[in-house]
Amino acid sequence: MTLDEVSDKSLKIRELYHELEILYHAKKWSPQEDVLGFLTDASLVGRYVMSKQERWSSDDEGDLAHKIGECVWWLAVIASKNGVDFSQSVCDFLNEKMTHLNK
Repeated sequence: MTLDEVSDKSLKIRELYHELEILYHAKKWSPQEDVLGFLTDASLVGRYVMSKQERWSSDDEGDLAHKIGECVWWLAVIASKNGVDFSQSVCDFLNEKMTHLNK
């Protein structure tokens, strides 16, 4: 799957969640709530990694692969909702870093 396909599918899934939010809470999440959702999941990635490395006292290592995928999903949604081309931003960042580090 390309990053453009990831972005497209992410937006479709987000719209389905918006329908559930409207059904259960009479309105969809705001962009700020989306970012808080992402930050919560990103924090769980950190906790799961720390737990796996025995640096966080927890019996719950969670599903790290799922949370990483969820974070990518959130980032694709947040990028699109803020006028940022997700695929281009990732490619530009990686190319910039490779150029900088190869000097």
